[in-house]
Amino acid sequence: MIERTWKLNKARIWINDLPNWPSINEEEFIVEQRPVNTGLQIFYDVGIEACIPTGGMTQYAALLFHYTPSDSSDTLEIHIPSQFQSGLLYQKSLLEKMDTAHYGLKREYLEGVVNGLKDAHLYLGKGNLAVVGAAHALVGSNLMIFERCATFLIRLMCDTKSDQAAHVLSLLENF
Repeated sequence: MIERTWKLNKARIWINDLPNWPSINEEEFIVEQRPVNTGLQIFYDVGIEACIPTGGMTQYAALLFHYTPSDSSDTLEIHIPSQFQSGLLYQKSLLEKMDTAHYGLKREYLEGVVNGLKDAHLYLGKGNLAVVGAAHALVGSNLMIFERCATFLIRLMCDTKSDQAAHVLSLLENF
């Protein structure tokens, strides 16, 4: 895990070593199939937890992705589980006392993740991409922060830089 603070923002990044979070299994999986290019992915498991103060509120989102390449399909299949209610309390979140974080991807943030993955087929090869973990804040989560996190993770999956920590920080600067 890489933990970074830049400006007043905080982030945790996981690469090929995801935390063991509760599964999101309350609602159906939403599957999107898209035509794909040849894959450029380097990492198959990535995650981000982002905490970004904006005025009197803190934006917050956390996502964990797992990618499995496949030769049996010509598409990239994206699986995004969601739920209607907040899940278990995430006690060790970056939010500390600013807000309350809960495991799971609430249905109201689903569109943000889908929008953040709209170009995934340009980076990943054929196979399956699954959201295998998520967390949201009771007050500070919104569509935009989930979209930014999803886009960030797709770019991170294709990272070819040798100095991961420095590259993660440069990606975060443009977050």
